[in-house]
Amino acid sequence: MNGPLLISLAMLVPILLPEPQKKKPVILVMPQTTASMLNGNKVKTIEVTSEAAPARVFSNILGAQGEAPVSAGTYYPQTLVISFANNQTVQADVYFATALSRGTKLANLKPRGGFTAEAGKELLQLIAFDAEMQTNPKR
Repeated sequence: MNGPLLISLAMLVPILLPEPQKKKPVILVMPQTTASMLNGNKVKTIEVTSEAAPARVFSNILGAQGEAPVSAGTYYPQTLVISFANNQTVQADVYFATALSRGTKLANLKPRGGFTAEAGKELLQLIAFDAEMQTNPKR
């Protein structure tokens, strides 16, 4: 008698429990020269160390390999400190699709792709990344 009841409960549990929400990645854009520092280096920590500066508008975005990895629009300049496993630290000026608070920690940079964009009269060579916001940073 308990067998069918246990199976029925096991079938109900997934229905009763809400599906975990997938977090949207943080879109981070950096100059190609800055991104080259990441090659071959294991990133230990990434922290936003400035408040957002006045926004810049990226337009006429052309993907390096076809489709653009980000859309045209407003991006917020901020500064990051990236610490590598070999104890080197780099300060980098980057752009975020959404402004982040100073002290925000990021993890798991995943490249979206390279592109060029116009910002005012400048033509910028950039690389876009997805990153995860750390909710419980490791100490």
